Amino acid sequence: MRLAIFDDSGLVSQICSGDDSTIQAMKKDTANSLIIGDNEDIDMARPVYVRDGSLQAQPELTDTEKNAEVMAAVRQRCQAELLGSDKWLLPDRPAYISEKDSEWRTYRQELRDFPSTVAGSVIDASELNFPEAPSFT
Repeated sequence: MRLAIFDDSGLVSQICSGDDSTIQAMKKDTANSLIIGDNEDIDMARPVYVRDGSLQAQPELTDTEKNAEVMAAVRQRCQAELLGSDKWLLPDRPAYISEKDSEWRTYRQELRDFPSTVAGSVIDASELNFPEAPSFT
């Protein structure tokens, strides 16, 4: 007999094996658990969930779902890059930075536009070439 222990989202974190009395005692002490048979095949290399009283593997994401995840990451990275480059356009920036003012403004606009140039088509973030920040050399 085995016991699957899972979190509030249903994600199985542990599978315990033992005799009936041990598993029953563990079940009483564990709020989120499910008794499963010894013959149930479980691949812990992929996330396993408890749904409706049974174990279920996490389904593969559709291309639309993959694209949504990539686009969220793209928007987050662009926002972080914009926030990180704010300092280069402050009025009290050093003179050597002021010389690159137009390059920094162009770069920041490219960051703002970038998500719309890849929206709907990308399912793998490694395919993307983000705009590059100006250098100071």
